[in-house]
Amino acid sequence: MQRKKNIWIRTSALVGVVAVASAASAAIDERSYLFGDDGFENGSPASPLAPIFSGNPETLDSAGPGDPDGGGPVTGGFQDLEAFGSPVYTDVSGRPGAGGGAVGILFDGVDDALITGFSLNSPNAFWDSAVFWEDGVSEYPLNFNGLFGRSIDLWVKPDAGGTGATQAIVRDTAEHGAFISEAGNWGMYFDDGAFESTVSALDGNWHHVMVLAGPGNLNGGSAFGGSMLVDGVAVMARATFYDNETTPLSVGANQAGDGDFFKGMLDDMTFQVWGNNEDDLGLDDAVGGVGYDADGQDYGALNLNTDNPWIAAQLAAMGVTNDADVNLDGTLDAADATAFANGWLSQNVVEGVQVGDWNSRQAGDLNYDGVTDLRDAFLLHGAFAAAGVDVSMASIIPEPGSLALLGLGGLALVRRRR
Repeated sequence: MQRKKNIWIRTSALVGVVAVASAASAAIDERSYLFGDDGFENGSPASPLAPIFSGNPETLDSAGPGDPDGGGPVTGGFQDLEAFGSPVYTDVSGRPGAGGGAVGILFDGVDDALITGFSLNSPNAFWDSAVFWEDGVSEYPLNFNGLFGRSIDLWVKPDAGGTGATQAIVRDTAEHGAFISEAGNWGMYFDDGAFESTVSALDGNWHHVMVLAGPGNLNGGSAFGGSMLVDGVAVMARATFYDNETTPLSVGANQAGDGDFFKGMLDDMTFQVWGNNEDDLGLDDAVGGVGYDADGQDYGALNLNTDNPWIAAQLAAMGVTNDADVNLDGTLDAADATAFANGWLSQNVVEGVQVGDWNSRQAGDLNYDGVTDLRDAFLLHGAFAAAGVDVSMASIIPEPGSLALLGLGGLALVRRRR
């Protein structure tokens, strides 16, 4: 069921949707599937998906290649999903964060699937792939050379009865994705493997699911490590490198679209890319250019405070506006230093892998790398200084504080030299 990419230039009616998404995210939204809420799609509950820009039923990519400068979509790279079987739009106003009248897509667990041949897989290889861009000149407007950090996140409400078989939620090649196991537990696809957690998915509720690749490198330069967060909490992780592939992206079924069908509702799926490759000048090694000659850019850094909608919603509900508010009380003060000291050197380990998530954040892991250490102390102290709060570094780091402060001083020295 692999399908060739369709290129569509869409009008400014889309710009408002994309600008809002970009402003709320530290990484860029490389793709955004609103599953019916796009202005061009305008889905209504119980209605089947229909042809919009092609001759086949489809749901639209509302981002195209995300614009890191917040100026709206860059036309020419929309990766729409073709519908197979008979998926229908459904009312999802009851899911967390959804407004009245919001729609998603209902999958019957029998033959419904959404598929495109244009998987994102490794951003490093996607942007200039000779497989995807058959004319030899990249139609894709963004240069991702050297970048591997990427994620998929979406809202999932599985049918509480399950199907008794594996349910593929999303597969972006065999290297990335999420599924529900035969036993009804959440699972992660990563690096050609399927890894089942012990956390049940069949409670009849909405959940936010996020699969990350290279999350330990906030600058996007590594393909090492995969993790899966359900409602902000890591349930699975793997300590391997993912590989480059060019096989299809499928939603609600396996990549061939002939099995592992999902039963339930899906909504608002986003693909994000992060990292900075501003020094890359494209194939021509000259400033400016398009396609293979496009220059690299600063695509932001992974920040789960904004890049994970479930975590972002929790922080907003608590009135937390400062990323360094350790105790999550809405105020940056000396109490945060105390909370940080209580979490000092705590690690969040899942399947033997150090992983940042909502739990580690509550222990002072401000950069979400899975451990509360000097990097987080540096962030907290910097936030205090910026807010004019008089809290010493010695009160942030427990004894033996002198050794920690010496290490921080060395870190600062390295930063100045660089």
